[in-house]
Amino acid sequence: MDSYEASVRTVDDGSIAEPGPVVVELRNARTGQRQQFSMAEFTGGHLLHLAVAGCIYNDLFREAATQGITLTEVEVRADGAFHGDPCVTTGIGYTIHVQGEAPKSALEALVAHVERIAEVPSAIRLGGDVRLTSAKVVSTLA
Repeated sequence: MDSYEASVRTVDDGSIAEPGPVVVELRNARTGQRQQFSMAEFTGGHLLHLAVAGCIYNDLFREAATQGITLTEVEVRADGAFHGDPCVTTGIGYTIHVQGEAPKSALEALVAHVERIAEVPSAIRLGGDVRLTSAKVVSTLA
């Protein structure tokens, strides 16, 4: 089974800035195209929604390639809300814009196929075990 490690760490340069929108551009390893990720701010909820959008986005390109379809423009937006204590999602909705060199019916079938097989939305829909496996706590007090 593959591992999909992700990490976030502090890299403090001493500067202070007002929080705001986060936009990151990367080059897609599969297609070589530039892709832009954006969030209104850096929170766990925004990252969860970005995970859904990013998964659908990547799966559209992966599945299109297996079907011989060239996609020329793709945008996936995911949104939702949270409530309660502990906080739970009220649900995640997403929209897809896809454009490509294929008949409209083939693109519609591609979207429907990805909707069925996308891993992150499936993991959220079906539930999964999320657990702390280790915590290292260090005090900087003398």
